[in-house]
Amino acid sequence: MKIIGFGPYIGEFEQEVVTFRPYIKWITKALDPDFVFLNTHFNRSFLYEWVSSENIFPVYEHLSRDELGQFGYTHDQFKQRDHALLAKIFKEKIANVCKCSKRDIEIYNINYARNKPIYSIYQKVFTPIQVPDINIKEEFLNRVIYIPTPGYYLEEVYEYVVSKYDAIVVGDLRLTSYCSENNVMLKFVDYFENGFKYIMKILDSAKAIICPVSYWTFIANLQGYPVFSYGDSPGLYKEGGVYYFDNNKSVVIPVDEDTDVNSIFNMIDYFMRKQNEI
Repeated sequence: MKIIGFGPYIGEFEQEVVTFRPYIKWITKALDPDFVFLNTHFNRSFLYEWVSSENIFPVYEHLSRDELGQFGYTHDQFKQRDHALLAKIFKEKIANVCKCSKRDIEIYNINYARNKPIYSIYQKVFTPIQVPDINIKEEFLNRVIYIPTPGYYLEEVYEYVVSKYDAIVVGDLRLTSYCSENNVMLKFVDYFENGFKYIMKILDSAKAIICPVSYWTFIANLQGYPVFSYGDSPGLYKEGGVYYFDNNKSVVIPVDEDTDVNSIFNMIDYFMRKQNEI
């Protein structure tokens, strides 16, 4: 009997979707174990549709709620030795459930390091995220979405897409101070429990997604959503890039501090016209 466990993962959402999720998907596919267990954030367990919900053990809830303390694969409150203790506890829980020896369990995880060691694209399997079935008010569905992750011209693009396309701001707590007060996710009293589920549901219904190049571009491309992104390092997300995922609804343009913001507006208008034609 082959039993494997993944985690504990206590890091940020970005690296969970870009690195941890595809990495453990690759290992699961390669090893084809009898039982898979997972130790990660309780509010992001929906990312792992191939793991039985009964086999997903949540990490400490306060670590999941403290999004701003999560950095890369790590958390500010935990040192390497603390993380190693979590891994030991995780293995003991698996042994108790399976009624087996800890020697029969293999634990896999990404390196717990703040410098975010790189994992090869060949050590990852990318699959679309299963959108959670969660109820949400109609006012948040079928909208143009702006996700203001750090980048150029946040204020200008925000004001343009809100005034012209009635866009709403959606995203996790890692937003700039300018746009965080406009983030509709903060209207949800159960954000910490279901915020990422709501975000995925909103993006799944979106008329279009507009954001600086970021992990939200990655997610939109992975899901095949219509997305317009702009930034100074767009290569990975454009056609031919490893994070393009054959998403023909994606438009990514290069910009820098010298870019005429009106050219960005013109490209957004072109992108929106193309969506109306589909």
